[in-house]
Amino acid sequence: MKNKLNLIVTLITIFIFLFTTIGYAAYGARLGFTGNVYVKGNGEIAITNVVLDTHSNLSNPTAPVFTKDSITFDLNFNVASNSNLDDDYYATYEITLSNTTFYDYEFASAVFTPSVETLNDQNMTVSYDVDGIDIGENIPKLTTKTFTLTIHMYPKTPGNYNVGGESNVDVEQEAVEPVGSLLASLPKNSQVNLRNSNVRDKVTVSVINSFDTAKGFNFSINNSNFKLVNANGNTLGSLTIPANTTQDFDVYFEKNGNISFAIDYQTANLVFNKNDGSTNLGSVKILVDKDETLLDDQAPIISDVQASFVADNGKVNVTWSATDINNITDFIVDVCNSSNECTSYNTGSTSRNYTATGLSNGTYYFKVYGIDSKGNNGKTQATTCTQSEGYCSRSTSSNYKWVFNVTYNLDNYVTKASGPDTVVINNSFTATFTLGNNRQYNQVTVTMGGNTLTSGSGGYTWNANQNRMTINSVTGDIVVTITTSSTGNICNN
Repeated sequence: MKNKLNLIVTLITIFIFLFTTIGYAAYGARLGFTGNVYVKGNGEIAITNVVLDTHSNLSNPTAPVFTKDSITFDLNFNVASNSNLDDDYYATYEITLSNTTFYDYEFASAVFTPSVETLNDQNMTVSYDVDGIDIGENIPKLTTKTFTLTIHMYPKTPGNYNVGGESNVDVEQEAVEPVGSLLASLPKNSQVNLRNSNVRDKVTVSVINSFDTAKGFNFSINNSNFKLVNANGNTLGSLTIPANTTQDFDVYFEKNGNISFAIDYQTANLVFNKNDGSTNLGSVKILVDKDETLLDDQAPIISDVQASFVADNGKVNVTWSATDINNITDFIVDVCNSSNECTSYNTGSTSRNYTATGLSNGTYYFKVYGIDSKGNNGKTQATTCTQSEGYCSRSTSSNYKWVFNVTYNLDNYVTKASGPDTVVINNSFTATFTLGNNRQYNQVTVTMGGNTLTSGSGGYTWNANQNRMTINSVTGDIVVTITTSSTGNICNN
């Protein structure tokens, strides 16, 4: 019977905390890797030596701390603001694994899977390579095996980062004859080119099936901006490899829809999925076209702000023009009075007009700001606001009146029985009067907005029998003047 060793190195969690200090242009990355080995059966599988072999741009070139069942890697890379981000940032360690048991073991796999979470945009990627030991390689009893683990760090921007992580290493001894393995390998530093007119591009994955039966599998990625397809652009579904076969499979990458990117490359982890679990094969660099408009940090430009009176109580219509390299999502309108006290309203619309409501008689002007799809807000970027174009532009100041006064000039023999002192624009006006005994109306004069109205259609109506005056639609201040004279029917007792 042949025993089997499963060596699984999984980075369970990596938390990245970003601390930004103004004027601090150094990039620091600390990568922690720890593990525990549990051995079942006689003897043990133990880590007996870990040595730093080679490195590039590593600030702390020291050997990691290790025991027979754990290793802690503590890496620190510094990238100044003037450094070339394409330089190599890596550390290679020689790891010696000793088999002190009385069984031979077959090396099954070594998987190092970072799962990165950041407080903002991810500014680095991490990958690894395991060399010096092959899948299925035998580790005889009472022998040692030395292999290398290289950890690569790819910075995207200068900055200051702290990275911590924890992993577990599980080693199990199985007392059964292995029936086969389904394994896959992705070349290191794999990349695809989706720039210019390239619709799709491929990576080639080697798959080994040592089972006596054909096996099915599929691939997936962790970046939703892209999809996996075949050479014809059809969705890449399940694949099959014959028994006892090593075979290469072409995996094509395509953009998942009409997507734009602010930088000229993306990354995606390629995952090998099979019946007994999934394996992260490593990171693929995806070259893409950079959309310069996505780097826009300027708010929309506003111009030609006009305010027009609306003949509806308390309303003013505001219009404007606006331009931006990105989509404008909505606008902010400030309604300001003669004391320069302003109230802001978000229109929640891309329409270039807004109707202010609920205003009382007075002098007003209106300021307009824009917000675009990148979150650039003219309200926060504008330092001044004039009638010229800019992040903020305003209308001229104008006096608006929707409620009009009614003035009654009545001689001593006429009194107002009913009638308002103010009337809202376009509303009707009605007033009634009481005439003294032995008096008759001599003259009735009505002005509205300074213009004299005539009695009849389009002016005012006067019902002498009912002593009632009516104006159907009020558009200005009203002045009612009534004089009387004696009827001549005076009786003296």
